[in-house]
Amino acid sequence: MIDPVSGTGLILSLIQIFHRERDKTKQANTEELFKWLLEHKFSEIKDSISQNKILTGEIENLLRSNRDELIERFNKLEEMVGVVASGFSDFRKIVSAINPSAELSAQALSIINQFVDSGGRLILTIRHLNGMIIQTDNRVAIKVAEFRFLDDDLSTLCNVGLLSFDGYMDSGGERYRITRNAVKFVESIKVNV
Repeated sequence: MIDPVSGTGLILSLIQIFHRERDKTKQANTEELFKWLLEHKFSEIKDSISQNKILTGEIENLLRSNRDELIERFNKLEEMVGVVASGFSDFRKIVSAINPSAELSAQALSIINQFVDSGGRLILTIRHLNGMIIQTDNRVAIKVAEFRFLDDDLSTLCNVGLLSFDGYMDSGGERYRITRNAVKFVESIKVNV
């Protein structure tokens, strides 16, 4: 049986490879996927998938998706995995070698670390005449070194699921909500440092 944590990435990666290798004109299905998995010596994974009827049904639905849209979603997923993996020192150089643009900046890592450590639920960007203040809803200041890249860093953190955009404040600033993934991510990179 496949480990649920490591198996998720492996199964999605294999589906992506299968989908890219197959004839573009034919509709894919799980029967073809199972045959492909056996041909490529992934019988244990094929067995794990076929024994889980819910998973088999969801993969069947995924394979029925528009091919171009599915490839686009896989590309986005790859980008997100690369960005998150770059937050781990062990993987940073590998990610950089594969895709130099797929990484969390030092400032984005700092922001998410400070936010999680603060115990707050929201990051607030407060704009005023003299510039901007970044703080949590429990009034802990978030230190930012490069304000010109702040929007990019916050957007990246949202794109990879570490923050969730929560709307605008009456004053014109933005609110960003913490996610469970952010807490898990920060805890895991602290263990791996």
